[in-house]
Amino acid sequence: MTSHKRVVLTAFGTLGDLYPAMVIALELQNRGHRVVIATTEGYRSKIEEIGIKFHALRPEIPPSMGAEWTSLLLDPFIDDKGLMDLFCSSQRQTYDDLIKAVQGADLLVSINCTVVVAPLVAQKTRMRWISCVVDPFYVAEDFLGITPFAWVNYAFVELVSFLVSFVASVLLVHKYISQLRAELGLLRTKRHTFFSDLFSPELVLALYSPVIAKRRSDYPANTQITGFTFDRQLPNQVLSQTLTEFLDSGSPPIVFTLGSSAVYAVDAEKFYTESVIAAQKLGYRAVLLVGDNTQNLPLTLPKGVITVNYAPHSEIFPRAALIVHQSGMGTTAQALLAGVPMLLVPYEYEQPDTAARLVRLGVGRMLKPKQYHADRVTTELNKLLTQPQYKVKALEVQNRIQSEKGVQTACDAIEKHLSLNCSTVEQMTS
Repeated sequence: MTSHKRVVLTAFGTLGDLYPAMVIALELQNRGHRVVIATTEGYRSKIEEIGIKFHALRPEIPPSMGAEWTSLLLDPFIDDKGLMDLFCSSQRQTYDDLIKAVQGADLLVSINCTVVVAPLVAQKTRMRWISCVVDPFYVAEDFLGITPFAWVNYAFVELVSFLVSFVASVLLVHKYISQLRAELGLLRTKRHTFFSDLFSPELVLALYSPVIAKRRSDYPANTQITGFTFDRQLPNQVLSQTLTEFLDSGSPPIVFTLGSSAVYAVDAEKFYTESVIAAQKLGYRAVLLVGDNTQNLPLTLPKGVITVNYAPHSEIFPRAALIVHQSGMGTTAQALLAGVPMLLVPYEYEQPDTAARLVRLGVGRMLKPKQYHADRVTTELNKLLTQPQYKVKALEVQNRIQSEKGVQTACDAIEKHLSLNCSTVEQMTS
């Protein structure tokens, strides 16, 4: 039995990054630990309303991410260098804020690699540190096998890693972090190994299902796949009265969503407009989850179509005939749990990789955003509706992940790590 400890969880990004931190924090707190979540100011109310202590990290980014900020995140080649400069130049502030958050803490847990100063804080304070990832794409560039030959796949990954190190955003982040490391008296990291340095040498928790990706030999040492960390513990996961009445008034609709980030993509309005036309052609009702970006609202809404800013995926997805989404891992997890076939419209970063995995699983089909036109969407949706193998496979995967206990497994691993003595941890990191 691990004695009660003080644990700081830190996350930066979209709700897909925040929710795993929140559910893990709740479980740890229920086990008697003292827990703090350190993230941007815009998430304060969400965290405090579930009874978890909050510590603010700069820069102050609104939880919706905003159209300009999200367009930056969706473009790895950073057309808007001013925004990237703002993010990078504030890393000293983020470091200072996180240092304050971990004072007196027994453990730091970072969610995803967006809090790039987490390794610096851990090294400077010599405190225990666990890193978590929610997408297999970011674990040693875990792409789908390009060829049947392992050595070719390995060479491909190494080549991609080398080329990525020259992408403007990577160069810029590495520059600022190297400067900060020098100020703190820490060793400089090499540019081509920069991302791998964001994984803790002590323990890496992969917060996704082995259905999506199994552990590979080139994963970071001490990696444990926990299963999805579903948000069943979070309060207020209920549908609005208006949406409930709509769902109760007819047949299951097709649900269209772009998650909490892609709703700000430049072509998001087109996505929703074409979706309405496709649903009408098929004779299906539709629910559009449009976020708080009013530009996403179609000019006219025919009968049988409703728009809402937000609805908990855990509640609405099981009531859908099909789900059309951007392939974010949080959305993907809930869609798989619902056992509903899906049409995938991936944007940037990990989303195309996740979509490819889902297509290979047999639970959905995929269109690129530029292919998203009503006629093509109608054809793809019709295949999902009329070809029974998609529903059969979706139910099979649902049965496999329903038994997973991702939150409990992650917290068991955290407590086990806390119970290790210092010499054991030093052996793991040497």
